[in-house]
Amino acid sequence: MKNLIAVMMLGFLFAGQFSGQVFANDYQRKSISQVQVLVSNNGVSSKNASLSASLLDAQLTSKLNLPRFDINPIPDAALTSFNQAVSEWSELDSQQIQRAISQYLQPELSRILNDPLVQQRRMGRQNAQENKMDLASTKGQSSGMVLSDYEWLMNAAFVAVPYIKERSFSVLTEDVECVVDGGILWYQFQDDGQGNQMMVLVADTQSTMKGYSSFKLPKDKKKRRQYNIPSSVYRKAQDKALRIWITDLSVKVRQLPQFRLSGTVLSVQGRVYDMNLGVKDGVKMDDSFLLYEMVETSKGIYPKRKGYLQVLQVGQVEGETQSVSRLVQRLGQTRGAGGWLEEYARTGLDFQPVFLKKEGLSVPYQSLILTERNGGLLPILNSDVSRGYGVMGRLSYNLAPWVNVSQLFVYLRGQSLVLDASVSEGVSGIPYLRSAYGGLIKKWWWRGQNVYLGVGLGSDELRFKGSLGAKSIELKARSLGASILLGAERLLGPNLSLSAYAAWQANLAVTGGHYHIGDDRWDWSDIKETSTFSDLKLGGASIGFGLNYSISSFSGVVNAFSIVF
Repeated sequence: MKNLIAVMMLGFLFAGQFSGQVFANDYQRKSISQVQVLVSNNGVSSKNASLSASLLDAQLTSKLNLPRFDINPIPDAALTSFNQAVSEWSELDSQQIQRAISQYLQPELSRILNDPLVQQRRMGRQNAQENKMDLASTKGQSSGMVLSDYEWLMNAAFVAVPYIKERSFSVLTEDVECVVDGGILWYQFQDDGQGNQMMVLVADTQSTMKGYSSFKLPKDKKKRRQYNIPSSVYRKAQDKALRIWITDLSVKVRQLPQFRLSGTVLSVQGRVYDMNLGVKDGVKMDDSFLLYEMVETSKGIYPKRKGYLQVLQVGQVEGETQSVSRLVQRLGQTRGAGGWLEEYARTGLDFQPVFLKKEGLSVPYQSLILTERNGGLLPILNSDVSRGYGVMGRLSYNLAPWVNVSQLFVYLRGQSLVLDASVSEGVSGIPYLRSAYGGLIKKWWWRGQNVYLGVGLGSDELRFKGSLGAKSIELKARSLGASILLGAERLLGPNLSLSAYAAWQANLAVTGGHYHIGDDRWDWSDIKETSTFSDLKLGGASIGFGLNYSISSFSGVVNAFSIVF
């Protein structure tokens, strides 16, 4: 019994230290002071990739301006030497910036913060506005700083130094690719044990993101050789890359121990928990939290993760108070009050790879008999086709934080199926079906399982690429469709689920296509009045099994995510 009491007391005392916050109270807002983003233009043509540092700084500040933060610029007077040194560099990298901060920025800020009068006021009534004003009015006269500058110094806790060390461009057929590589250096003001303030590097959050923009090459070979890609295409690719880069960094910031939200478990009813954080702390619908408790083992007392929860109801501000947030436990055994919850920040994107089978296709072999220029007929298939096998990939984004409807997703999915078909004698190649759909999905949960229903619109394209002797053959036939999805998932961990999937799809008649035989081409205007493609029906029913992965960082999904943007 004594050991149990000791564990509970230590849990209350040390849980805040474990999470970097004060456990017994609400999350303490952090004061973040941000240096204007440092941008390297090394090797980049200003004609194709001009970049406004002030605009980028505003965009980054907007993303980082979370309810948990107070964002302030660093006073200009403290940045003079640092800015002068950085302006002389031809290249940027994290280590180089850290050395400059140690040499130029840290001494200046530490000198001001370590002033006895400043320290006396910082340790006194920091929330008394009149004390700040008295201090600023006396100290500001000699340092060149104004009242607002000293108010920042009185409350600053962290310094953010964002940087872009590289931007590069590549031309890929009819796309321009832009790669942005950089990050944010995070410094914290800490006491050195002798009463002096010092800046300590606590994190270097890095991100490398890509963005794409398309252009159309002229069909004429001479004009193609003379074609110059418009600068707007480069800028669009760069803008996409920068938006994803900023978004990725904003997620990684919320994953840092210093900035993760942490709340007290106030009460528990079954699998439903009440937490003392809410909308004013930046909690949103469907946010994820991990449940911790202090446990005692033979090796000592330490914090241990006990469960995974999602926010069902966000605590709202009512007058001068805030109601509690309500969370439901998806994984782990239910616990009593006395533990604490830590934010488990993610991007809101899920990726689902699925192996699937599709039945109900109607691809009569007569519909793929092609007419040659000499009037001859070229059959592609030996028999009708009714099924195919392949893979599907689906990206879905949780809209709940924005529309306040739990587990509502917008999705994009693409799939590729190899048709179960035999081709005519002498013909080589494999017919296949490609599909692209988008729509909405709603999930309903029970403990660690869910079922979901979705609707979508898109298109399917039947393709064949092969040959007959020396002749190349290529065909495409497109059809618009609508789909209904039904699925189920079972959580294996906070980020991973097993998934079963079924879809019913109805398609219109073929609305476009073409085919090639050797150097001859037949466009849709040549085909639509013939029997070619006339009886194709690309709908049907699909079933599949796979995984669902909740993405914690945009790294690794940059290509797919650039399409979403």
